[in-house]
Amino acid sequence: MCKRLCALLCAFLLLSALLSFSASALRVYDVCTGDFLRFAKAVGENSGDIRSEIIVKSSKRPDFRFLHPQYTVEGPDHTYVVRFSDAAEAEESLAALRRLSGVAFAECNDYVTVQDSSVRTAAKNRSWGIRYMHSDVLADWIYQNRPNASALVAIVDSGITATHEMFQGRIHSGVSYLKTAYTKDESGHGTAVAGIIADVTKGLNVRLMIVKSINEKNVGSLVNVTAGIKYAASHGADIVNLSFVSEQCYASLHDAIRYAQNCGCLPIISAGNYGVNMDKKICCPAHMQEPIVVSGCTNLGLPYFNNCYGSSIDLCAPGSNVVAAAKNGRYARVSGTSFAAPHVAAVAAMYKLCYPDAGVRRLKELLTENTKDHGWIGFDKQYGWGVPAPNKLPLLTTGSSPVACLLAR
Repeated sequence: MCKRLCALLCAFLLLSALLSFSASALRVYDVCTGDFLRFAKAVGENSGDIRSEIIVKSSKRPDFRFLHPQYTVEGPDHTYVVRFSDAAEAEESLAALRRLSGVAFAECNDYVTVQDSSVRTAAKNRSWGIRYMHSDVLADWIYQNRPNASALVAIVDSGITATHEMFQGRIHSGVSYLKTAYTKDESGHGTAVAGIIADVTKGLNVRLMIVKSINEKNVGSLVNVTAGIKYAASHGADIVNLSFVSEQCYASLHDAIRYAQNCGCLPIISAGNYGVNMDKKICCPAHMQEPIVVSGCTNLGLPYFNNCYGSSIDLCAPGSNVVAAAKNGRYARVSGTSFAAPHVAAVAAMYKLCYPDAGVRRLKELLTENTKDHGWIGFDKQYGWGVPAPNKLPLLTTGSSPVACLLAR
């Protein structure tokens, strides 16, 4: 009898110890599938040193307890963030995580940056890129022939000063992945990017989705940025503008961009201002072949002096001394590939107005087939296929068009 009691007591103590270990080793914050906001806010900026976090994608639901993490956050699309006590411990755990059955990738959380080459105050005016691309020709046609068509462009960036006059009636929705819930722009980068899109599509029903994933220092964590991309794609965005870059390659960023494309959302990515050959040195995600990657040019048709270049470049667009909205409600002249990308995002949105059923593949074809060639004949690594030329759209050049007389310009 005494032996039985001792055995039961030992079993009870062992079970208690196991339960205690389980509770202390793993705190799981369950996040409903599709709830990208709660997922990112549970980690990211709120967690201190982001390099102590590992982003994991797995087809199975792994048991991470053997690694003794501080906690695990389960997110959407089979993605997890595993938090350790410091960056060294996270680095040591990477190999073990990558060996788990079903794991597609595991990598430490990190930062991406947006790059302002120059910002100067400017009088109110429109971007010279509008006339340079002849996008006003297509805008006039859409205004007369597609008055009820609509498109939604998401800007994953530093937020937007929504009170600026350029955005009146243009904001569709807003969400912040930073510690602060408000979507007001503290750095000015997102406002300039969004202002170019609003400017090129002036008078058209192109709405803007604010996705604040970049902070006032122009940096954002992979968790916040990738969650923002997936949020935009799963909430109806037709186009997503990504004017940020990193010199490291990230599987989680590739995954988010492919997720967007699978959702029917076309990513438009700035090439970056590092001035490097991306065939030799990575600029993520601009080195990717699948999305549309945009370099910058001057009003003389020359490459922006600091362009990243390579075989992944699809298009070139105005990116030097461009007038854009400023965060203080005024206007500024900005330069950099960050501001070339939104010119293309705006043209893509206009194509969506013309062809409402066009998916990602068709939009990419329209963008790369209707261009004004720059540089070497055909494709080259500085200009891609050239500068968007919406006035060459077959919709305008065939049949009778109310703006046909303008096409010879």
